Amino acid sequence: MNNMIQENSIIIFTDGAARGNPGLGGWGSIVILQKKGIPWAYELSGKLAHTTNNAMELTAVLESIKSLVKHNTASLQSCVVYSDSHYVVAGMMSWIYGWQKNGWKSSTGGVVANQELWKAIILESKKIPCKIQYIRVAGHAGVAGNERCDVLATMAADGRPVNHYNGPLDQYPVHSIDIIPVAPPRTSTGEKKSSPKNGWYISSIGGVVERHMDWDSCKARVHGQPARYKKVTSEREEQEFLSGV
Repeated sequence: MNNMIQENSIIIFTDGAARGNPGLGGWGSIVILQKKGIPWAYELSGKLAHTTNNAMELTAVLESIKSLVKHNTASLQSCVVYSDSHYVVAGMMSWIYGWQKNGWKSSTGGVVANQELWKAIILESKKIPCKIQYIRVAGHAGVAGNERCDVLATMAADGRPVNHYNGPLDQYPVHSIDIIPVAPPRTSTGEKKSSPKNGWYISSIGGVVERHMDWDSCKARVHGQPARYKKVTSEREEQEFLSGV
């Protein structure tokens, strides 16, 4: 397990599930932070009787961010949410800006689904002093934090009792939980405070997006795969790429 969570950083894993879609739904999340100088992890989950998978994915994010009010986030410099939902990641990294500008209408003119949840996430996010990054991870691919959230979400959806862990990270039962390197932090305007002089690379395979700080790592991932990839030099270019994934 990697216990090197910085004092002014928070890492969140989330997942959602729905039986029937719509149907019985559940969500789960893991929040990792520093608590009185100790790397700490706590779990959250919940359920709804009639909902959709997308709504549960968003609810997991919303409830995780809301839970941060219990902690001192005044000095927070980095907050990262890992999700296996392209809907969540592309929505929060790109789509919401167009939706807000267009009065919460989609590109086809329809009403944006789950807008109450999107709006609530935006509102709650304003209560912490740094911009939240959203990064997509592959579902059911061995990412320990994501796998545990899937368990929490499905147990909640099935109405099974859940024992939520809340304690030191080094005692967390998910011993191989991954703390994944992330891109440089963003300012409140969505632009990078600093970025590599020559930009970075974005790749997408099967809708799973990864960032690469050099071409070699991007090439290694996309070689021989039905992938989309692009070199970008700004957050705006990255958002444009994500909106087309």
